[in-house]
This record gives sequence, C-alpha cells and structure tokens, in this order.
Amino acid sequence: MHIPVNLYPATETQGISSNLLHKKDHSRNGYQRVSEATGKEVPAEEIVRGYDSAHRPLGETVVRKTFNQR
Repeated sequence: MHIPVNLYPATETQGISSNLLHKKDHSRNGYQRVSEATGKEVPAEEIVRGYDSAHRPLGETVVRKTFNQR
C-alpha cells in the first residue's frame, strides 16, 4: 500500500499580505503615513489597504470578511 504525502517547508509563508496605500495615487505608506511617491505625510482618512502585487485598494467589505471584523 502506498500513501502519497506532500512535504512543505515550515518556513514558507502562505497567504496574502497587504500594505497601507495612499487612497489618491495607491503609493505605499509606512507606519509614519508618508507617501513613497511624494514624501509628504498622508492623513489617516486617505489611507486604504491594497494587495502588494496589484496595488489596488481593497473594499471595506472584503477586508472585514478577510480579517473577520464586523
């Protein structure tokens, strides 16, 4: 009897990571809320989350479902 087994490295990360993005131009922001594109500080209400590869903002409903928030 043969049982197929898949091995995965314990250090490999899986899942989707997101970044803080400036709502107007979708540039990445650090925790200091400074736009990479302009170097200027961005108000918290102008920051949205988005996928790193697509640089597209996520809708609030998607974020809430993904992170199980109400």
